[in-house]
Amino acid sequence: MLNDKEIKRLIALGGKIKHNLSCDINGDGLPCRSDRLSAVKLMRKYIDIHDVKDIPVITGDSDTDELLEIERCNQESEDKNE
Repeated sequence: MLNDKEIKRLIALGGKIKHNLSCDINGDGLPCRSDRLSAVKLMRKYIDIHDVKDIPVITGDSDTDELLEIERCNQESEDKNE
């Protein structure tokens, strides 16, 4: 459960992330590199507040995704056994 301080931080980070991703200074629909990277750094902070340790990778290729999921499950089992 999130406390009040964490909720306020998430709201602030969310606003900054949206702002960075909404920039279209080049007019091509893609935020400039510095804004994209800034948004990624802020997203990392956002994720850290939720104490997420591992974000699964999804490639879109079902065979690769299945192998990655098996690997993730195996790693979780190993971690629990330590």
